[in-house]
Amino acid sequence: MMAYEDGINKRREKLRAMILVEEAAFTKEIVDQAQHGGDSKINEMRARVEELRKKHEEEHQATVAAKRMQQYLTCCLEAREKKTQKLTRDAKLCNLAQMAENEAKRKAERELDALWHCLMLKEVEAKKGREIEEARRRELTTKMVRGTLDDQIAGLRALEAEGRQVKAEQQEALQLMWENIRKEEQRNLDRENYERQRLKRELEDQLMKRQKILAERAAEEKAMDLMFKELGEAELDKEKNERSSTAERLRREMFAYLSNLEAIREEEARRNAEVDAIVEESNRNVEARRTLAIRKFKEARERSLREVMAGREAQMKEKQEREEREKSEKEREALLLQKELDLDAKLNELAESQKKERARHYGLQLKAQQSYVDAVRRRDKEEAQRMYQDGIKREEEYQRQTKLLLEASEHITPHAFKTLLKECAARHDAEQKGQCYCPPPPPPPPPRAEIC
Repeated sequence: MMAYEDGINKRREKLRAMILVEEAAFTKEIVDQAQHGGDSKINEMRARVEELRKKHEEEHQATVAAKRMQQYLTCCLEAREKKTQKLTRDAKLCNLAQMAENEAKRKAERELDALWHCLMLKEVEAKKGREIEEARRRELTTKMVRGTLDDQIAGLRALEAEGRQVKAEQQEALQLMWENIRKEEQRNLDRENYERQRLKRELEDQLMKRQKILAERAAEEKAMDLMFKELGEAELDKEKNERSSTAERLRREMFAYLSNLEAIREEEARRNAEVDAIVEESNRNVEARRTLAIRKFKEARERSLREVMAGREAQMKEKQEREEREKSEKEREALLLQKELDLDAKLNELAESQKKERARHYGLQLKAQQSYVDAVRRRDKEEAQRMYQDGIKREEEYQRQTKLLLEASEHITPHAFKTLLKECAARHDAEQKGQCYCPPPPPPPPPRAEIC
């Protein structure tokens, strides 16, 4: 990851250096234009004036040369014929040049069309490559998003499965605890039943002992009553005899018997109270032990449940933190990948824009060159056409002047050059007719005065 960030930083530094160099060059160009703009305009004006002066001189010299040539052609028939042939040849050459120019123009247009077609094909290929790259990037992004969603769905499913497992484990633990509670309650109930049966047996034994004691006491009381009855009867018998001496002794014995009977009853009541207290204490102890066992069991169950829930919460928290770390790591990787893709796209877009700008400049240069070539050819063509028209006009003027000279009055002494022209015309007609031409004898020389 550090190497990747270093690569991105290096690319950014290169891009920043390129932008700074371009800004410096653009600033220097603006400063140079601002400083030397006036001088360049003055130099251009001077060069333009000098060019116009040279062009004027060249046109003046061409006009002088044309006049001299016209004078020469006026004096020389052979030169005129050569000039006519030259003009004809120039016209043909001009036509050929025009045809060649048209052909060159069509060729240049075909080359320009081929160039634009090639540029269009390159642009189409580049666009296709960009579309392929964009499709690949979209597919990669979609795949990453799909993978992230799949991971999230898998995580959610795992969480749901784990939640179901936790619920099942909790349900199983609760069921196990309830089973343990039922078993413990059953054991407590069995123990209580055993204690109750034991206490019942003890109470039955005590009751049997008490009944036995009561039966013994009843037998003793019956025996005592019988004895008292016998004694009473004996006492009655003796009373009759010894009423005065034994009355006090019998009273004391009766009081002792009653006291003993009251003590026996009190002892029986005390024993019954002790038995009831023992039974109540046993019931209280059993209930206290049962309550304590239930409370300890509930506390142990709650403590184990809290421990299980705390462990599960710790596991869930750790798992959630791990998933959040993985998610943040994936998001950071996706963000870095998106930044890299955006940077590559910007670099490709910058390279493509520079390529388009170069192609546009090249196309503009080609158009400028084509326009310059067209202008030069058009100017040359116009110059040749103008020269051709000037030649035709001069030839027509020459023919007109010649015709005027030929059609002049015979009373005027013909000029030697006129006679020569007539002979040339007659010879030309004879040659066209396939006849032999003999020149007439020369006229007598005119007087000098007439010549003057």
